[in-house]
Amino acid sequence: FYPAQLWAHKNHIRILEALLLLNKKREYHTVVFAGGDQGNQAYLEHFVVKSNLGNQVRFLDFVPAEDMHGLYEASDTVLMPTYFGPTNLPPLEAWTLRKPLIYSVKFAEHAKDAAVLVDPDDASQLAAAITLCKDKDYRKKLMNAGQLRLKELNDERKTSEADLLARLKQFEKRLKCWNIT
Repeated sequence: FYPAQLWAHKNHIRILEALLLLNKKREYHTVVFAGGDQGNQAYLEHFVVKSNLGNQVRFLDFVPAEDMHGLYEASDTVLMPTYFGPTNLPPLEAWTLRKPLIYSVKFAEHAKDAAVLVDPDDASQLAAAITLCKDKDYRKKLMNAGQLRLKELNDERKTSEADLLARLKQFEKRLKCWNIT
């Protein structure tokens, strides 16, 4: 499952290339793309047809937020080989719903060990990661790491909020130094 708008920088093409590599090994997977067309869908659809991947790829277009939970739940693995981030929601959603995550190595600092990190330019790494996420023990390890990463991020958020509140209180005291009416 790849919940991302169909922009070129989201790198959907690499997932399609990975499917072709897996097909050569007689390992077949279905991928679901949920995201509105941002000018790249026709190119991706042409690649799907040209590569005979039509029975393995689903384009759902834009999916309302209230329907996304069901798609995550039904998914086996969340893919995100994007070139831009790391402020992306799908990793957080994958971790929250205990789904293995395949993520761009460019964002290793954000994901830590809670994702299979791949070079977004390397379809063979992505294919290997998809295969790896089928391993029951590895899946469990990733899901547990995702839960820990969420806790770390939540702790960081709480610390940042407390720091901001302290600064605002300090600012409020200092603001009294000026005659502002």
